Amino acid sequence: MHDDIGSNLSQIALLSEVARQRSGDPAVMQPLAQIAETSRELVDSMGTLSGPSTPKQDKLSDLTHRVRRFASQLLATRNIECEFRWPDPVREITLETNVRQQVYLIIKEGMNNLVRHAKCTRAEIELAVDAVELTLRLKDNGQGFDPSRVLEGNGLRSMRQRARSLEGDLRILSGPQGTEILLRVPLKRRG
Repeated sequence: MHDDIGSNLSQIALLSEVARQRSGDPAVMQPLAQIAETSRELVDSMGTLSGPSTPKQDKLSDLTHRVRRFASQLLATRNIECEFRWPDPVREITLETNVRQQVYLIIKEGMNNLVRHAKCTRAEIELAVDAVELTLRLKDNGQGFDPSRVLEGNGLRSMRQRARSLEGDLRILSGPQGTEILLRVPLKRRG
């Protein structure tokens, strides 16, 4: 039942995005965008609330599958090409539940910002892991922005807080050739 609901919510999100893109009426576009976003949030919430995390769900490969699924669905609604780069096969390490969830929420927020603001045609998502840290990079070829002139909204603030909670480092570089988000999270934290 959980999978059926999640699948149907994902379909609602995709269909409302397609309808929004085809509609020329601003009065219709905004509610359709909200339906799509709410559906995606519910799918993610279901994944968190469906029960306690098990070690099987806290593998690095589970994170990469979840990122790929979310990004593919979201970017397809805007015809944005996406290249995924991570080790093949993904090094099967266990992540702390909180690390997996916070990294996923950071990338999700970055992807939502990319779709809403970047006006890009291409995105790259890269994940690397070594003995010390997990590195995640999200890059687009959009219009970029001047970080010094943009008021930090809830999304950027939330991303930074999540990175700090993991004792990680989040950097956002942006310019006329696009935006790059770089997240580094230590695998063994001091706490």
